[in-house]
Amino acid sequence: MKTKEIFTFVLFCLLIFFTSGQKGCETTQATKRGIDFTIISRPSFLTPGSTIHQGDTFYVGVKIENYDTEERTGKICIRDDVEDTFGGISSHGHGECDLFVVRAAEKKQQEKNIFGQKREEILPGALEVYFPKEREYAYYNLPPLIRPFSASFYVSLQYNEFVEATATLTTGQEQPNVAQEPSLVKVFITKTLHPRSEGYKIDLTIELSKQGTGQIFSPDFSRQNITQFYIRLYNVPLQCFVAGKPVYHEIELQEKKTIKCTGMIYGKQEQSFPLVINLNYGVIIEKKFGFNIVTKEE
Repeated sequence: MKTKEIFTFVLFCLLIFFTSGQKGCETTQATKRGIDFTIISRPSFLTPGSTIHQGDTFYVGVKIENYDTEERTGKICIRDDVEDTFGGISSHGHGECDLFVVRAAEKKQQEKNIFGQKREEILPGALEVYFPKEREYAYYNLPPLIRPFSASFYVSLQYNEFVEATATLTTGQEQPNVAQEPSLVKVFITKTLHPRSEGYKIDLTIELSKQGTGQIFSPDFSRQNITQFYIRLYNVPLQCFVAGKPVYHEIELQEKKTIKCTGMIYGKQEQSFPLVINLNYGVIIEKKFGFNIVTKEE
């Protein structure tokens, strides 16, 4: 390759990099999904890795960001691993909790670059929550130690998610294209048709895959790794199984789960049917943060 041609190629890749925000000649970009949170850093606020002195007063602030296109409501809780007799944040049960409502994310179309491409920017809904509500935190009466006392505080966020995945199933060869809003669990569907004298036997393979780091619970948060599951194929009764066992509106889901459904379509003519799959589950996202407490007077 001649020097001029190499220069032209490098210049082309650099143009793509600066106009699309990607590395090299790549043009795709992943966006955040779901809910996430960070610890607010301000004077007198407890932050990851910070060191405080016994008797110092402090607060905890959490910023919640919602990247979904639906408003989210739920509960946020904080606790520490220090005995409550020494003060600080309550470590009993879920600790100290507050309800939250965070608005939906907004999609903003950016201007076209020189190649005519548009980039979609996600502006998350944001909410700041502060603890405690009416007093201040402080630790006291911890035994004096030469080195700072290592402690941790935990932030957990829980909310309910209702997923609706839709597709159109036909008696042709094409595979269904699933449409659903961003969620913790992604739905994938494949079909197989078996000709019969009176029509077609249809077999569906439904793959449920967890996309994020949150933990799945039943909608009332009483059982872990449980989701409600409902499937409807218009005018076609379906029987569904997991590992050979019938599915009765609830399944266990940790990371991935395969569901097999079967039904009978009558008639040889070209037909299409709307398919709807609903999932209903609770989500808990918990993070642990370390900090230090100086207990010996200097």
